[in-house]
Amino acid sequence: MNKKLIISALLAGGAFRAGDLAAQASTNAGFLLNAHVQNAAVRVGESDSSIETGIGGGITAGYNYNERLGLYLTLDGTRIQDDGDDAVVLAQADLGVRYTFGGTSGALRPYLNAAVSGVALRGEDDDPDTDERVDYTYSGPAFTVGAGLQYFLSPRLALDGGIQASVGKLNSLRIDGDEVDLGPSEIDITTSRLQIGLAWHP
Repeated sequence: MNKKLIISALLAGGAFRAGDLAAQASTNAGFLLNAHVQNAAVRVGESDSSIETGIGGGITAGYNYNERLGLYLTLDGTRIQDDGDDAVVLAQADLGVRYTFGGTSGALRPYLNAAVSGVALRGEDDDPDTDERVDYTYSGPAFTVGAGLQYFLSPRLALDGGIQASVGKLNSLRIDGDEVDLGPSEIDITTSRLQIGLAWHP
């Protein structure tokens, strides 16, 4: 075979592979790990109740079956300062589905997600009977929807920003670890979380 033909074929193959690598700006398939900080807002009770805010953070772990569809679990915690001197901790866990748009040639990859969630508010208050401080935790289920955008700094590392909104009910109360019967009453809760962090696709 002509030596020039062999060299040309090798060079062409190398250029093709280099072009493939250069074209791959993002990899969304496979495992996902994310660490983020967030600004969270919570409203408890009727729609005209005050909205309290705080700063927190969380982690997300997931698995994408392909470049578009995947499952994820998010665990978040935020310290919320109320109108008084006390603060409460807002904790939330989301188990959901995420759909990512775009392909591997793009560095910008928007996504939409939906999840079933568990939400809890934990704090301290004075017991009106004993005037002692007691721990309390309200908790219940919620439903979450959200949207976000990944900007890939490399094919496996991305800046990840998003917003999540949740609507739920607080239907369980524990005081100093003991469950308290709330009867048929449920308390409405809505939360929103503005998040920014780093996502790694190992």
